[in-house]
Amino acid sequence: MAQGENIIWVGHDQTKVDAFLHQLKSLSYQVFFHTNFDEVAFHEECDVLIISMEGDHAEIIDQCLKYKHQFSKHQCKSILISASYRLEDKERYFRSGGNYLISEPFGSDELLSIINQNKVAY
Repeated sequence: MAQGENIIWVGHDQTKVDAFLHQLKSLSYQVFFHTNFDEVAFHEECDVLIISMEGDHAEIIDQCLKYKHQFSKHQCKSILISASYRLEDKERYFRSGGNYLISEPFGSDELLSIINQNKVAY
C-alpha cells in the first residue's frame, strides 16, 4: 500500500463505521469521513470513494459518480454500500462507471479485500 492513499467515506452515521475507519487509519490510509456530499468537493484527490448513505438511491448514485469522475485523474474507484438497492439502480451504477457494490451487512475483511484489490488492479 502506498502510504497516504486517500479514502473518502460519505455516510449518514459515523458511529456505525468507526471500527472500519480506525482499522483503515491503522493501516496508514488517510481517511476522511463526511456526512454529506458537499464536503467532498473540498478534496483535491481521492483514491477510493466509499458511499454508505441512506436516502434516494438515484440521487446517491448520481452524487457518487459525480465525485468519482471529479477524481478521475487519480483513478479514483468507488465502493457503494447498501442493503436495499434495486437491480435497476445497480445496473445504472455499473453502466455509469461505478466499481464495487457491497451489500449490508459486511465485514472488514470484505471491505479491505476490495480496497487492496483496487490497489493491485489499478
